[in-house]
Amino acid sequence: MMSGSDNRGRRDAFQPPVPLEDRLWRHPSELGVYADTGPRVILRKRPAMSRVLVAAAMGLIGGSVIGIGALVASGSVGQNSTGSTVERIAAPIARTATVDELAVAEAALPSVASVRVRGPAGERTATGVVVRDDGMLLTNSDVLDAADDITVTLDDGTAYPATLVGRHRGTDLGVLDIEANGLPVAALPDARLDEAVAFGDSVVLVNAASAGDGPQVSEAVVSGPSTELPAEALGPDGGQGGTPMYGMVEVRLEPDATTNHAGGVLLDGNGSVLGIVTARTDGDDAARYATPFDYARQVYRQLMDSGEINTADLAVAVEELDDATADALNVSGGVVVSPVAAPAPDGLETGDVITAINGADVNDLNDSVTEVRRYQPGDEVDIAVVRDGAPVTVVTRLRGAPGVP
Repeated sequence: MMSGSDNRGRRDAFQPPVPLEDRLWRHPSELGVYADTGPRVILRKRPAMSRVLVAAAMGLIGGSVIGIGALVASGSVGQNSTGSTVERIAAPIARTATVDELAVAEAALPSVASVRVRGPAGERTATGVVVRDDGMLLTNSDVLDAADDITVTLDDGTAYPATLVGRHRGTDLGVLDIEANGLPVAALPDARLDEAVAFGDSVVLVNAASAGDGPQVSEAVVSGPSTELPAEALGPDGGQGGTPMYGMVEVRLEPDATTNHAGGVLLDGNGSVLGIVTARTDGDDAARYATPFDYARQVYRQLMDSGEINTADLAVAVEELDDATADALNVSGGVVVSPVAAPAPDGLETGDVITAINGADVNDLNDSVTEVRRYQPGDEVDIAVVRDGAPVTVVTRLRGAPGVP
């Protein structure tokens, strides 16, 4: 990834691809062919969103255009293979206000799988999605706790024993490997999350945790394109691991759309994966939260490379900015640098209010985390701060922060 010094002040700056041997997705100019074959399972249609909610979504949706990417890997053989992969980019398609959820789900279904886990806590199920055609899948991390036996059942009904490659609690993502080749691979938007999804967009949730009875399909509306899900909101015990999650896509379902809480795959109107729905819950039957595709891809690559996560992090702790301080400084939002030992690293000082990172606005803690994690440990970024009432820009080198496995 480019360092912050090469991308200052621009959210949409061009970033050249890293060397092919260092990554799993090639440059979009290397086009591949995707064959969608195999039988379909029968879908059970859930109640459609109310016309009032859809009308509200239509009023909120802008006319932005997104590009759709499909990941199609080559037929490498062997567990944890790192064979070459090819990326296919479709023509830009305008965002639509409503979707045909069954048509969207059917187009994506060949890459969606049911994951069944057995362990001391009994049997648990989740939804997986194929991200490489030699048998690599993304699923929920928490479902994999103390797993003794993992089985993946594909769309065509074929079942495979699976091996855990790695997992990350901070995103509730796990990577599984099955010994299969030539699998259909999920399509991903060729954009940042904030360019691919907006408040009010209609989306589709597919849950294959109970694949024996057909995947559950529900239409939903995006109610938070980048949302913090705090640890205390994750169920009565704070969720497994009590780990907060940032940059989550929040969607709202129709109250009687009883899709279960065992994760799922979130799709846009074109059938591309917007995110992996967490198996955690905040107790609201109408709400679901998904780790966005752009960060899921980053987590996947790191888990494939080393089985561990090492994300970029500011060299200081930050906390939310209260309204009184924001009013006094005449800023609309930001985060405050917590007390640190003097001198603070990389020019930041206690009490600095961070308002932007490399030109991207920072309004709250969620923004600060999601912006920083777009970079790599060791990258330098420009930090815009308000210090003693005056705007100041400092250059900060990001550190590494190991993730909780």
